Amino acid sequence: KAAAKAAKPSSVIYLGHLPHGFEEAEIRGFLNQFGSIRKLRLSRSKKTGNSRGYAFVQFVDKEVAAIVAETMSGYFLMEKRLVCHIMPRDKCHPELFAGHDSKFVKIDWHGLNREQVNKPRTAEGMKKITARLVKREAEKRKKLAALGIDYDFPGYAAGDKRKRKTSKDEGDGKVGNDNVPKKSSKKKRKTSDAEKVDGTVEEEEIQVKTPKKSAAKRSAKTEVKKGKKKKSSKKKRRDSVP
Repeated sequence: KAAAKAAKPSSVIYLGHLPHGFEEAEIRGFLNQFGSIRKLRLSRSKKTGNSRGYAFVQFVDKEVAAIVAETMSGYFLMEKRLVCHIMPRDKCHPELFAGHDSKFVKIDWHGLNREQVNKPRTAEGMKKITARLVKREAEKRKKLAALGIDYDFPGYAAGDKRKRKTSKDEGDGKVGNDNVPKKSSKKKRKTSDAEKVDGTVEEEEIQVKTPKKSAAKRSAKTEVKKGKKKKSSKKKRRDSVP
């Protein structure tokens, strides 16, 4: 049956080495001069949406497909040498023309991945992530040990154990002498009455001494001025005497 199916002529052709910009509309317009097209599917990249450079075309008549394959094989189009041949029936996948009628829509894979990574996680989801990371870490440690490398690092397993310990300590809920916050051993020094009195006495002495110093300075200045006046008066008297 498979041999009989492969022996039957096919109406599907493969068209490869397509130039940049030669897409569905251009292929359909170019090949319609040979005959009517039933299905056309241009292979595109899922990430970028750009053409991969090859397409599959199914004609209504098998004779037209044979003529196109013979004519377009080795044909130069926009500095590209086309590759065209008939696809055998046993090589045609059932979903070869899946989505040929619908217009290609570019999917924002980066945006979808970003939303997937940044979405809020539940407690169960975080447990699964940590378990996966710990498993990978264990595999890495095994590989290092097999290579004879003695390298120890804390990794995710150590962090997971610490989290479990802290959660257990918080979940005990026992109030004992250890849990009670200890009072600080440093006691504030209480000022005695004698120190208070000494402090007040010193302040009074300072207040009393400061005006005395200022008065002494004033008296010294006045004496200097008086001495200057006396000298000037004596000079005047000498000058007045004949």
